[in-house]
Amino acid sequence: MRQVAVCLLENRPLPVRLAHLADVVPCARAGRDSAADRHRERAELDALPGLFAAPARSPERGDTS
Repeated sequence: MRQVAVCLLENRPLPVRLAHLADVVPCARAGRDSAADRHRERAELDALPGLFAAPARSPERGDTS
């Protein structure tokens, strides 16, 4: 589990031998996400109701869209 924690902290994908945990561990990912996947996930999260109004997101660094 230490390796899973390190991957989550460093925002790295899980190693191949632990990739099956990507569906179980929140925020874990098994491979590289495309920019379209990240935008879709962010839009889904932004659409969820919350207790307070969220500030507008700034574009990701290196995002050319």
